[in-house]
Amino acid sequence: DTAAPATEKPVVRVLNWATEYIDVDPGADPALPIAERSPTLRSFAEKFDCAVSYDEYDSEVVMFRNLANMPRYYDVVITASEYAQTLKKAGRLAPLTAEDAPNRVHVPERFSSVSGLAPEDFAPYLVGTTGIAYRMDLVGREIRSWKDYFEPDPALKGRIGTLNMAYMLCFGMQYLGIDIHTRDREEIKRAGRLFLDLKRNGFIGRVTSQTAELKEGLQSGELAMTIQYSGSTFTAARKNPHIRYAIPAEGGEFYIDCMVLLADAPHPALGRAFINHILSPDIHAAIGAATHYVVPNKAAIETLSRIDSDYFNNPATNIPEAVMDRIEILENIDEEAMRDIWDKIFG
Repeated sequence: DTAAPATEKPVVRVLNWATEYIDVDPGADPALPIAERSPTLRSFAEKFDCAVSYDEYDSEVVMFRNLANMPRYYDVVITASEYAQTLKKAGRLAPLTAEDAPNRVHVPERFSSVSGLAPEDFAPYLVGTTGIAYRMDLVGREIRSWKDYFEPDPALKGRIGTLNMAYMLCFGMQYLGIDIHTRDREEIKRAGRLFLDLKRNGFIGRVTSQTAELKEGLQSGELAMTIQYSGSTFTAARKNPHIRYAIPAEGGEFYIDCMVLLADAPHPALGRAFINHILSPDIHAAIGAATHYVVPNKAAIETLSRIDSDYFNNPATNIPEAVMDRIEILENIDEEAMRDIWDKIFG
């Protein structure tokens, strides 16, 4: 007699941002798949007797290309709220009810509402800010304003970085006191000239969409200052204590990365279970502690207050109300005009 073939386990496929955006075992072999190195992914696979396929993308262009080229492949996508809105408009999202994700009860109200999305369209994954990351030993003082970035000391020539994304113009607009929602192209051009002047005067040393490159530049000292995400800054600071982070007085970005279930998900039940698993207080707390991003989960924050005082007492991960009042989600902006102006500077 021949043995019956083993039944293959179902696979939940997850697509997430790249660069350390989930918990991983610090001593694990980096050559192993992340699904094998992440306690969160391993525990889900064991609990639901399934396999987890975990892919990463480093830009929205790659994400949308993957989704277009591989229909009925991914179950869950973790992406910025504005890209989740794009997926919704294209009819790509499946509903996520309270019954599907009961752990959503832990999500504070301020993170449950996103312009352009209904509550059943998403569940928040992590929350972050965008500000200025800098080397205290190279800059020589605390950074408090966008003026420090756009009017830098001559000693910083060639040592300033930026994310290669057109919405960086919003930070120039904040510095100039321009409403980021303006459709006045001349006003947007004023912000563009700030970046153009930095480039022409030799201050820009790195323009990249890879947050890891900016992080490495700060760690090595190649860069003294850059626009950067909060979590990436604090993972860099683990290796170099001179690295600091500031949300300028004029404002910065506050963003919510969303977990969404795709309408053509091949395993929708597992996808819903995966999202609910992430929202479990202990799981969400572990991800927050590992990534140094804000956890949009009241019970997880309570857990972190007991087990991780560094996280709980860090004003960048437990954001004070005064800071929340001066940062904003960069939505309903003139992306087309910004992209055109940005490409003329850095294209």
